[in-house]
Amino acid sequence: MVFKEGDVLEFDVAFKADRKVIQFEKGTTVDRSSPLIDAPKGLRYVLQERGFSVKGLPRNCNRKRQASWKDDDDVELPFDSAKPCCMLCQLADCEDFRTEKPTLQNLIESLGHKCIFFPKFHPELNFIERFWSHVKRELRKTCEYTLNGFDKHVTDKLHNACKLATIRRYARHSWRWMSTYSLGLPPKVVAYAVKKFRGHRTIPPGVDGEIMRCYTESTLCKGNSSRTLDNGSITEFVN
Repeated sequence: MVFKEGDVLEFDVAFKADRKVIQFEKGTTVDRSSPLIDAPKGLRYVLQERGFSVKGLPRNCNRKRQASWKDDDDVELPFDSAKPCCMLCQLADCEDFRTEKPTLQNLIESLGHKCIFFPKFHPELNFIERFWSHVKRELRKTCEYTLNGFDKHVTDKLHNACKLATIRRYARHSWRWMSTYSLGLPPKVVAYAVKKFRGHRTIPPGVDGEIMRCYTESTLCKGNSSRTLDNGSITEFVN
């Protein structure tokens, strides 16, 4: 995806360097002194190499941004390869790009491990977030809100501010969230169950129906207005 020494340009290239645009014509050979060495080829050039027509296509159409924020991360708006909307979607629709794995994932799997990513916007599943919160809270007590105070204490707080027993407790809390989500409960019911079973490492299996009943009874006492939850399984009573 970058230009290498000896490459022959198949198309015209406009390269921007030091706020100046340098034009390279088709057929130019990239030599050792060329500013194109190790420079990214860019969306337009890569698509043209693959035989796609990019005439009149914008760089990005924000197709994903048009989807509702409630949509699942794996759900995307349909892409019509016969009528591409933008260069970014055209390249993302290529088979080798769809199946490409991140460098970090390839490294982890090459060592014989599994790489499982957390879903987006769910910091409660990653207990390191609680660790950072604990460290920052302790650091604020001694940093004097100056850069020198931060540099002086940050290393010590990272190593000593949070005890191992506390880290394990944070990990158990995250596992409790994971086990509750695995039951397929609505988000608000999950939050209720995690608090209700705070003495457990995971939510006991087969209690999802009981959790729903208890949640309905507890919210019934808080108001008389009702609406259906996300999955439509029960009615939630709110103030």
